[in-house]
Amino acid sequence: MMLKEHNKIKQAEESLRTIMYLSCWAPT
Repeated sequence: MMLKEHNKIKQAEESLRTIMYLSCWAPT
């Protein structure tokens, strides 16, 4: 796997984790 692609996947995982975290803790 190319490093560029790996970074893209890593960024996607991090943003997904952030979204999950926010949706868990944000008052709805």
